Amino acid sequence: MIPVIIGAALAGAAAHKLLDSKRKKTPRTRSWTRIIPESEVPPDIVEKIRQKELARAKGNC
Repeated sequence: MIPVIIGAALAGAAAHKLLDSKRKKTPRTRSWTRIIPESEVPPDIVEKIRQKELARAKGNC
């Protein structure tokens, strides 16, 4: 009985190792960031960003 349990544990570990190595080989999806010019951003969003930058600057000083 004990050799069967040990064998099952070894088979499970081998299967996990095999599946994990295949998962790592799959290519990841690429992401990218586009820098948007300020002229394309709505004015209310620009103002919110400026307010946050000012708040951060006041907090760091």
